[in-house]
Amino acid sequence: MDTQEKIDSLRNAGFPIYWLDPEDMNRVRRNEYIRSYHLYRTKGADNEIAFVDLGLVASGEDSANQTSTVSRSNYRRLREDYVNVWIDISYSNANSLGAIVSDLSDDLIHILVGLKEEYPIYDESDLSELEDTEISDSWDQYHKSDVLSEITEKLESDDKNDIIDKFLEMDNDDIRKLFWQCVSETDNSPEHNGLDIIWPDTDIVVNRMIKYLTGELEYIPDNQESLF
Repeated sequence: MDTQEKIDSLRNAGFPIYWLDPEDMNRVRRNEYIRSYHLYRTKGADNEIAFVDLGLVASGEDSANQTSTVSRSNYRRLREDYVNVWIDISYSNANSLGAIVSDLSDDLIHILVGLKEEYPIYDESDLSELEDTEISDSWDQYHKSDVLSEITEKLESDDKNDIIDKFLEMDNDDIRKLFWQCVSETDNSPEHNGLDIIWPDTDIVVNRMIKYLTGELEYIPDNQESLF
């Protein structure tokens, strides 16, 4: 494909085509990104360069947490697979992938059009890894404290302070393993909807953990001696 055919293919798929003043290219090469206001919607001179913005098809971290995992996965994997092709377009809250249209190979044009028109995910395994990591991080950063508080409250109400002491002395890794084991056993896994992590009612999981903590069930992590 020549450059005009590439432009037409991208436009027909719904990608915006902008125009870049050649004098701005030095700034782009020096900074490795371009400010969105340096891109023009209409061509002003014959020597202006056609530039495509992938937008939400491939965007980086968003300060407002409004960029989906699909977009962020596509962003990082396309950067990895096609080195020295992309130029980040810097917006106020996030960066998206952009490129000089003439730098895109025919094969890459077909991939981008496919992401728009057929299937939005570039790498399923990377998307799964990203969402699993964010679910795990959510446990460490937010959900863990809620679960621990709920367990402590329930044990206190049953006057089981000795169990509380043992529980509070547990290693963080053992608490994590116990939690995820109980999540699996109760079929109560959290889900990632692309933007947020949806934690189900954890009361079932907490009650299961308490059974292990009180000795009603025996928990032996990694084939070690029972903790309780």
